Amino acid sequence: MTQLFLGAVSSIVHLLFFLAFGSLTLTIFRRKKEFNFFLVPVVGFFVYYGCFEILAFPMTLLLVPLHILTIAWGIISLVVLAAAAFFCAGIWRKAAKALLKSVREDKAAATGFLILVAVQLLFAAIYNLNSPDAAYYVGNISTSVYTDTMGRYNPYTGRMLSNFNVRYVTATYYLEQAVFCQALKVHPMVQAKTAFPMLILFLCNLLYYQIGKELFSSKRKKAVAFACGVLFFWIMTANPAVGAFLYYRTFEGKAILHGLALPWLLLIFLKLYRNERDRFWWFQIFAVSLGSVTISTSSMTLIPAAVLAGTVPLLFLRKRWSLCGHYAASVIPDILVLILYVSVNAGFLRLSAR
Repeated sequence: MTQLFLGAVSSIVHLLFFLAFGSLTLTIFRRKKEFNFFLVPVVGFFVYYGCFEILAFPMTLLLVPLHILTIAWGIISLVVLAAAAFFCAGIWRKAAKALLKSVREDKAAATGFLILVAVQLLFAAIYNLNSPDAAYYVGNISTSVYTDTMGRYNPYTGRMLSNFNVRYVTATYYLEQAVFCQALKVHPMVQAKTAFPMLILFLCNLLYYQIGKELFSSKRKKAVAFACGVLFFWIMTANPAVGAFLYYRTFEGKAILHGLALPWLLLIFLKLYRNERDRFWWFQIFAVSLGSVTISTSSMTLIPAAVLAGTVPLLFLRKRWSLCGHYAASVIPDILVLILYVSVNAGFLRLSAR
């Protein structure tokens, strides 16, 4: 029971950090008028993990102990939270009032959305998949926490690695989970397979609702219906390895890419089709690229391809070839990871873990 409570605390703290990073991002870009509690946590998610990658990846290669990362990231996150509370408290109050007003105006839509989210969160809390992949992700966090190292041990055997596996070394989000386990004393199993999956599903539903509002002219009932449709699609798709992946393997990076990162890119490009020069949304693509590197190495090909699919129609619609530069700049993180991956596999580089 204590561990479940600590897992809940971990999820709440994560949400606060996402809110803080997202709020400051909107403030820096002077987009306070667009603030709402459905959009900002998703903005903050990718900015948060992108910033974490910048800190954690070099520390991993330098063989820094995990507790140093825990202290450093804890200080950075708390400073950002304090700054957001100072600069954005007024926006939060206005957004909270607007949210309460919308709930009163359309109780049916609010109730339907809450039920939809609650059912999915309950499933994430109850369902437990035991597989080699599950063992790998939990083991990665466990070995890092209990040896005070950063990904230097084989999660299956417990033996120290000679070299880092380039397939996983840039995907440092499991180290972020280890940081919370070390700081809050959450068991890695609870953090990886209960707290984090529930958090991801919650963010996914916020995003799907927001996409629905964008597609249906801010009509709440249609937005909720769209979110229900997305749930039906994920579950009933012909290929369960793709569709239900988000629900029974949420702890894996690939599930987060297809359930959160790709739909977020869809919403971003819906915004860019209205104003292709909007720097805020191009920065969000860069944040997705950097944040997705933290989530899964698969992003090195998936995200550039997805961004290209959204950019090409813009090129033909607007006849602005300068967008090619926007595209290239926005996917730099994934291209760098791709270069690293090829270099290591070709034998040009070796990432020593000792």
